[in-house]
Parts: sequence; C-alpha cells; structure tokens
Amino acid sequence: MPRKAFVADLQQVQSHSPHPSVSCIEKGEDDGSFTFKVADGTLPIEITVLIPELSDYPSEHECFLYATAENVPESISKAIENINARAKKIADIISITATAICSKRGIKRQHSTEYDPEYDDDSMDIDEDEEEQTDQTDEYYDEGDFGDSEEDGSIAGWSTTASENGLAIGDSQVAGSTDPLQCECIKEFCLDLRAVKSAGFKVGVLGNLPGGSGYLAISIRISKLGISDEAMTAWRLNPDKYLVLLMHYPSGYKPLSAMAKDSYTAKKWVQVYVGTSSRYKPSLQEAIAAFTKVKKFKEDQDGNLHVFKSEGGKLDVHGLSDSQVDANSPIFEGTFISRPVSELLNERLLALTLYRVSYGFGWDGSEMFYEDFQGRERSDIIDDIYYKKDDEGIVNLAPLVQADILQSNCKSHDDIPFPLVAMQYMLRHFVRCTEFCLVCHNKIDANFEALKPYVCSKPLCLYQYMALGFGPSMEYEILDQPSVIDLLISFCWVSASHGKLSEFPTGLNLVVPMPGFSSGTGNFDRSQQELSADVMEGNSARLNTGDWIIMTSLSGSESLHCRVVDGDYFPKVRLAIAASNPHSIFYADSGKDVGIIGDMKIQVSFTIYDRNFDELSDGVKRNSIVQMLETLPSVNEMREWLIMNTKVGEEVSLKTWRNKISPSALLLLRWIVASNRSCIVQIDQTPDDPMDYKQGDVPPDVASSAMEETKEKKKIILGEERVHGMDGWIQFRFAMGAPDKEQRFVNEVRSTVETNALAFPTIFAFHGSPLPNWHSIIREGLHFRETAHGRAYGHGVYHSLDASVSLGYTNSYRNYNANGIGSNNQKWWSKSHLCINSAMCLNEVVNLPNEFVSKSPHLVVDKVDWIQTRYLFVQTGRPPTALSHNPSVQAAPIPLRTLPQDPGMTPRGINQKTLVIPETASTVRTRSGNNQTVSQPKPSPAKKSRIGTKIKGIVKRGLGSTGLLGQDDDGYSSCATDQEDRDILSIDEKAILEGQNTSLKGKEKQIAKTKNPNAFIPGNLAIGSIQLLAEPSYASPLATKRINQELRALVKIQECHELEELGWYINRDSIENVYQWIVEFHSFDPNLPLAKDMVKHKVNSIVMEVRFGKDFPMTPPFFRIIGPRFLPFQRGGGGHVTAGGALCMELLTNSGWSAVSSLESVFLQIRLALCSVEPNPARLEAGGNSSYSPHEAKDAFIRACRTHGWQVPPDFNSII
Repeated sequence: MPRKAFVADLQQVQSHSPHPSVSCIEKGEDDGSFTFKVADGTLPIEITVLIPELSDYPSEHECFLYATAENVPESISKAIENINARAKKIADIISITATAICSKRGIKRQHSTEYDPEYDDDSMDIDEDEEEQTDQTDEYYDEGDFGDSEEDGSIAGWSTTASENGLAIGDSQVAGSTDPLQCECIKEFCLDLRAVKSAGFKVGVLGNLPGGSGYLAISIRISKLGISDEAMTAWRLNPDKYLVLLMHYPSGYKPLSAMAKDSYTAKKWVQVYVGTSSRYKPSLQEAIAAFTKVKKFKEDQDGNLHVFKSEGGKLDVHGLSDSQVDANSPIFEGTFISRPVSELLNERLLALTLYRVSYGFGWDGSEMFYEDFQGRERSDIIDDIYYKKDDEGIVNLAPLVQADILQSNCKSHDDIPFPLVAMQYMLRHFVRCTEFCLVCHNKIDANFEALKPYVCSKPLCLYQYMALGFGPSMEYEILDQPSVIDLLISFCWVSASHGKLSEFPTGLNLVVPMPGFSSGTGNFDRSQQELSADVMEGNSARLNTGDWIIMTSLSGSESLHCRVVDGDYFPKVRLAIAASNPHSIFYADSGKDVGIIGDMKIQVSFTIYDRNFDELSDGVKRNSIVQMLETLPSVNEMREWLIMNTKVGEEVSLKTWRNKISPSALLLLRWIVASNRSCIVQIDQTPDDPMDYKQGDVPPDVASSAMEETKEKKKIILGEERVHGMDGWIQFRFAMGAPDKEQRFVNEVRSTVETNALAFPTIFAFHGSPLPNWHSIIREGLHFRETAHGRAYGHGVYHSLDASVSLGYTNSYRNYNANGIGSNNQKWWSKSHLCINSAMCLNEVVNLPNEFVSKSPHLVVDKVDWIQTRYLFVQTGRPPTALSHNPSVQAAPIPLRTLPQDPGMTPRGINQKTLVIPETASTVRTRSGNNQTVSQPKPSPAKKSRIGTKIKGIVKRGLGSTGLLGQDDDGYSSCATDQEDRDILSIDEKAILEGQNTSLKGKEKQIAKTKNPNAFIPGNLAIGSIQLLAEPSYASPLATKRINQELRALVKIQECHELEELGWYINRDSIENVYQWIVEFHSFDPNLPLAKDMVKHKVNSIVMEVRFGKDFPMTPPFFRIIGPRFLPFQRGGGGHVTAGGALCMELLTNSGWSAVSSLESVFLQIRLALCSVEPNPARLEAGGNSSYSPHEAKDAFIRACRTHGWQVPPDFNSII
C-alpha cells in the first residue's frame, strides 16, 4: 500500500541518513510531509517536503519542497525550487536536495511579488554544469547583499533562468509560438490529421494548435462500430451519437517523433479522454471540464464523479438518465468505461507504441512485454511469445475496429500518425472491452464469454473495481429496473443456500459475524433500543459507534442485525435495527411473552462483525452471504428510499442509509450487480413493481417525472416485446455472450441459409435449469462443461420445443433448504417480490436439426454459435390469487407483428399453447408476410426509447467503411464538419503560400467592432476605482511560484482563444501584485436573465477579485464579486452568489478544494455557476451598479461555510 511504503521509507532514512550532510529527519505535522536539516559547514537549513497525494507514492506522486526559514540565501532557494522530486522515493528526495544545496553559494535577493510575463520556472531539473556557470557571478556578493536591480530578472526571489526543455505544470500551459502557421511541426500535424481522416474518422480542433495549447477530437459514429443491439443496451450507448477521443496538447502539438525522444516527460505533452457526443467534437468548455475531471480520477476513491454523470456519479433519480437524453443533446459525457480506457491510454499508450515500433510486436505482444518488463531490467533476447499473431478470431468485428496502422510499412517514428494510433487502440479496448480487465487492462483468461466488461480473477483488481466505482451504478439499476435487481439477488441467494455458489466476493475487505461464535452477552431493552453488555473479566469485546452486531435471544433462536449508533457510554450502547420481522420478540409492541427480565428486556448474546470473509471456508462463506442478503431491505424499499431521500442533481447512493444497510451487505449487493455479465431487461410488470404515485405520496418535484416513467413502463407492457403463450410467467429480454456473439450467430445463420436454402432460418426452443444454476449461467453463459442431468443424448446444450418438458428440468422448489440456512420452509429470498420458483430461457437456434447431436426427444446442440438467448422466463411461487388482479402477468396479448415459425418446429408454451413470438425477438430475419430472408446490414433509425427498458433487435448495425480525404459524410444522419476543421487539414500549404503569421492577433479589435452595443471590450475597466492591495507580508516562495505559473498559463490561453469562447478576461497590465487579480466574466448567453439584466443596466462584465493566501495551492484562493450587486437568494436571486458578493461553492472551500486544480478549470466552474438557473437564475439588483465591500464578502463567505458545513481555509483571515 502507498501509505505503508511511505512510512517504511521514512523509517529507513531516519535510521540511516542517505546523505552525510543530512540530519534530524522527522515526520511533519501534515499527512504526507516530513522535514530534515542540511548542514554544509554552516548553520543547518531545515527543509520541508510535502507529498499531497500519498495514494500515488512512490511512482506517480507530486512533491513540494521549501525551506522552513525565511532568511535562506536565494541561490539555495533557487536550487530547492528547481529540484524535480516527482515520483522519487524519500531517500532519493533527500539525497538530491542535499546535493543541490551543498553545491550552492549563499546569496540573498529582494522578495518581489510583481508579475513578469517573461518569468519561466517550469523546469525543475538540475544541470550541475550549467548551474556552476550561471552562479560564477555570485562570488561578488556576500550573504548580506540585496540585489534590487530590475535587470536581475527575478520574480519573488526566484531566478528566471530555466531549462530549455522545461515543461509546463498548469492545465493549459503553452510552450512556444501560439500561431499554427509558425510551428515547426505544422507539416507533421497536417499529415497526421489527413491520415486520421483517410482512415474513416472525423477530425475536429479546439484551440490554437499546433504550436499552442489546444484539443484534438477524433470521432466515429457509434452505429459504425458493429456493436450488437444487445451490447448497445447493456452498455447504455446511443448508436446515433459519436464516440469521441479527445486529445489535449497543453504545450502545442507534438508528433510521435518528438515524444519518442523522451518518453517519460512526453506523458505531460498529451492527455486523452474518451466520451460521447451528439456532434463529432465537444465545445471548448466541455473539453476543459473533461480534463479537469481526468485529473481527479485518482482523488475520488468512491467513484462519485460529478461532471460526466454516466460513469457512476450524480444521477437524476426523478428524470431521465444520461443515456436517455436525446441524441441531439450537445452534452459531451463519459461512457460506461471512459475512466478505465482513458487511464489506460494516458499511462501506457506511448510506451506500447514505442515497443511495437522498436521490436515489431503486435498489440498483444506489446501489452505482455509492458506487463513483464515495465520498470524492470530487460534481457537482450526477446522471447518469441511476444511475437505471436494479434487478435485471432476478430473477423466478426467492424473493419474500423480491426484496422491497425502500425501493421503497415511504418519504418520510423516520423511515418506514424500518433492520433490515429491512439484512436485505433482506443477502439480495440472499447469495442472489445469484455476481453480485458477494467483495472489491470490485461486479457481475461476465462473459459466463458461476457456481454458486460468486468475484472480478472486477481483479488486486488476486484477490490479496486468496487472501491473506485468502475462498475455500473447499482443505485441507478435499482431505480430503473427493480425486478432485475430482485432477480439477481434471488439467484445469488438460492445458489448460496443450495451449496452451488463457487465464485465469491473475495478481496473486498468484507467483515462478517463468525457463525457459532459469541462476542458477549447482555440485556436488550426493547423500548429504548439499548443493549447493556455484560462486562466480564477476560472479555475484551467492546462495542464502538459504527460497529455492526448480530444479537440472538438466549430464550429462542431469533436473531437481529444492528448498528451501534452510540457507543460512547459502553457497556450501554444505543442500537439501530436493520431489516427484521415487525412481529419479532425484539420489538416492544410484538405482544410476545419472551420470558424477559421485567417487561421490556431480553437476555441476548451478540457477535461483532469482525471476521475477514476471505479467511472463511467455502461453506461458511455461502452461509454468510445468505445471512447478509437477509439483512437487506427489499428492492422496492431501497428504490423508495432513494427517491424520497435524493434531491434533484444530488449523488444517488445507498451509503448514507447507514443504519439500515451494513457496509458488508452493501458491498455484497454491489458485487452481485457488477459481476452480472449478461444483459437482462425488464419488460413485464410484477404485482409489487411501483406503478403510479398517488398525489401527496412524493414531493412535487418528483411526482411529474415519476408519472412519466410509469407511463412509459405501461407502454412497454402493452407493446410488442412480450411472448404470447407463457401465462403466469414473468418475462425478461435476455442476452449473453461476447459483444460479437450476435454477429457470429448471424454469420452462422447466413451460411446455413446459403448452403441449405432454408425457408425458416431459425427456430425457438426452451432450455430449463435448476434455480441454483442461474447465478452462474447469467455470468458464464450456456455451456456443457458440467453435467447436471446426465448426457443420455450426447454432449451439448439441451433444448425442447415444449415448455413443460424444460419445466421438468428446473426442479421447482418444494423445499430449497439444502444447507439448513434460513427458516425451515424458506424457498426464496425473504425480501423478494418475485418469489422465484422456476426459471427457463427461450433461445433462437439455427434451424438445422439434422446436424444437431440429437433431435429427439430433445434438441441437443453442441455448436454454441448456433444458439442465441432471447428471453428469460421466471415463475413466481406466490399463490395464484395474488396474481389474479394483474392480467399482464397472466397472459400477454398476441403481438401485432409476429415472427412466422417453421410449422414442423413450432414451440409450445404453458398448457400446450402455441408460442407467438414478436418480430423484435430476432435480429437475423426481416418479415414480409411469409417470405423469410436474412437481412443485410443497414443503417438503423435513431432510437428514442429509454435505454435500459427494452432491446430493439430489428437489424444489425452497419459495419462502416474507410473513407477518403474530402468525404464528409460518415454515414446515416451525418453531422457536417465545420469549415474551420476542413481548413485545418491544409494549413501547412497555407503556411507555405503566406509565409507569415496569420494567427489570432487583433481579436480585441474584432470584438470591439461587433454590432452588440453591450459587447465586452477588454481593457475598459477603470482599475483606479478598485482598492489594490500592498505586497503581502505572508508571501511564500511556494505560493508565489505556483501563482506565477497559473497566471502565465491563463494569459497564454487568453492570447490564443476567442474571448467570447472563454467568457473571462484578465488584464495582465493591471497586475502589480500576483496575490491579487482582477478578473472579468463576460459574454453570457443572451437568453439568460443575467445577460438581459446586464444589457438593461449597461454592464458588460461581472468584475471579480481573486486573493491568494500563503498556503496556496494547498488552500483555495478567495473569489468575491466587486460589482455589480446581485439580487440575494432570499429575494429570488441565484447563481451561487451570496448576499455579500462571495461565491457559495464548496469548490472554493477547504472541503472541496484540490491542490491540483487549475484556475482555468475553476474559472469555468464559476462561470457555469453564474449561468445556473437552478433553483433560481442569477439576477442583478435593481437601482444601480454599486459594488460590494471586502468585509461584506468575508462575512457572507463564513456564513455560507457554516450553513453547509464546509471548512473555512486556515489562511482565510490573513487574505481579507
């Protein structure tokens, strides 16, 4: 673990100093910090080192160093700040620092806080020879001298000398020329983009590339990727949207030849993010927000992302989910695997590409080589295993997915278009995501196929998958498909209770009570819900707040799971009871005589949840799983709680229901949902499924959207999805196998039709299996590796045309209590509203019975690619009277459009009814009367239905084709390429013709000429009316350096982007003190009430002041509005502006701030907050353009922090 490694390394250097001049190595006051002293024959200098993210230690962490004393010679301070301690161990940090300090002579210079646009401190690498030369002039000074000449080029006491190869740290730091026509790599840039275009992708540019900071968008319409309809549904993809690879070049475009020279630092030259959009490229603001979130991937350990909601963060429980948004929505959002794929590309793509070019590997060999030798010594002899042929068996994938530019005649780095390599590699892991582990990215060595991506068998991968939130949102599934969640829990319960469960949630740090073990005894007060534990000598069991226990009555066998909500007064503790029977003896009003002490106390024993699940035997694990599942509330209770306790826009999470669901039970539930590799879609309504909300049952903001959701579900029930002839059985659409399984099935059908001239290419048949098997079936698919009922008719998957025959193989319960778990007569999960008694599936099979292993009395098929699952039927164990009020469960209407069946192979349902199958059940046949033909791939119309409610399997998606340069149409319903993106492909020719700079200079004049009389004109703000601060006495070297970096980055971004696009402006000429900035926010959407008020009051910008504290970037800067005044919230205002002009945003407090946040991203989020119309839009106060005072803002900021429970920055009082 990173923290353990940090502690161990610190202890090692404390016992043995890594440098002779270093002493007094101590742990610092802050987490991740330590101090040491360096003495070189003079007074010792104390150095403080801070590693803000210990989770990244020791391979990827950032590191800050500074001298604790204020009178440190400037040459030593300079040496410290230039040290590159990133990703170095503690011993190396100390050794490098001590060596640098001992080589310096002491010179002290004036500390200045003036802004110098030429200041460059990006490089932190030390070149000892160069430093020795530059410091020769230092011998003319002694320590008492103070240089105050402006010619020394220093800012805040730091020399401006920097390495020529210095790299920027800020989000959008720009290096070199910002004019695309003056960049050295313009030719390579255009060649690379033309190669991308010729390969069939759309190309878009955001920003000023190639010499300045910018974004490159490469996209393809999802419908062209050959992904099956079943996978589209399982992955929540809209086929009419674009899959976008967004590449961020903060220091200008770099071809592969430039990055190959220094593959380590090249990682800072380009970052990527994968998302979807209705257009072929996102907006500039969306691009900035995307990479802001990329930087926080490793910060959020619970996976709750708040920008790209479809990755598991905020979900609107009262409206449509992200994937249900119309395809025309301009939102650029993450996909179900954006996070792991983006991290894979950012961490490994460059190294993998260089391996392939250097050694001639394929992608498989390159990935194996990376795994085996990354960070290790390599042998001169390369094993043949790395040269194995790539991707055998991918012939069913779309040509765009199979394409590999590195297999062509690319002999050197100069010939390789890296953006195209990145796009093709991304498609490899996106379309084939089920073949790779989502955490370690290695190929999954499994003997089954999956429709949904998952992790490999390594326990660490499973832990990270669950802890980091890579899986699907369990809460969203509960809200959208409660019966599917009930189904998954029921299958797991019966598999565990029947002793069939073989795959366990190991590696998740689950803690459970040990069966048969007692931690102590005591008396439980039923009226007060308090436990008084018996304290006996030698019994060390103590109950603390947050502990979970199971109590068992000593006078009977009843048990109760509880959470300790107050353990401060042990041995008396207050409890919160989880799920239990309301008639239990543990309730005061149960009316049961329990032989109690007094009237309200019960003698109990209790067992603490303190045993590691991984250490238990398999039998005890199954017992614990059943026990944990019985503590869960019902799925409908969880759904109702989520709706009633989640406000619009808030994170949807069951974690906050901590008194009802134990952490172990919640993790188990997440594992059950996330490990399901099949696609199960609810198309039936069960008696207990939520239908309509009565007026007053839900809040007003919930009712309307809930009603709409209910109406849509009713439409599905009455629609064309259900099979007629399965009376009394609940129906689900069901798909299993790899994403290309459907295409393999289609290919088999086409082949048999061409060979045998079949009138009916396929038939439908039932497959029945005992309930304990279904937990593994939905994860591994149908196979015949194990024998459940003998193999009298050969090896293969057994089917029957008669549902009653398959029903006989389901072993419907009479008593499913093989392990003695639960009550004696318990047949299913006690909280289930499905109460499943039997299950079987309906499969579509290639209609060649003469080639089956057996065709009588059973259909035995040994070719798995001839079988495709279509429906899952489950029978409830409820009495028939419980279903009589719901006709939709008893009988499905005959579909209007049916699928004709082979008269000799027609399936029969319940009570020998002829099965009538809707035409949407098959993807391989088109229907026109009785004429049965196999469909060819063709474009499909846009799907407007709710993703996750049904599968539209009418046609196979087009497989796409490579396009030629100049072709703009990428297929069905193409989005036209912007003219600027067409022009960018030939700017190298334009540069040759013009031979001069044609960049974005003169933007300010263009804006001034606009016809809008209220348009923002930079430089018109009267700075004299604003109180400017004197140089702060608290200015620190670390803060000054970081502020200068941020300011330089923002100024250069401002120079190469349209001001109207950015929406903010900094006048660099007005900054005399880098600890105080004046920022103007402008060019708001004219339809916003705020923009209309600005026009009315003749205001063209919102003026803000930014003040920085001594601890920046560890603490946030303070933002306040100077003017004009806003309408306060109490009077209907909004925009996150307080009554005193401060901003009410957690981001700007210690609770929400991150040291790696860039001010560019902060500006964007402030602008988005001002534009927000929820709950009220921002409005200007009527009656003038008066301003706020600093003290108003200070008081308002503190009030806002107290109201929301946010932490005020510790250096706040020194700022204002």
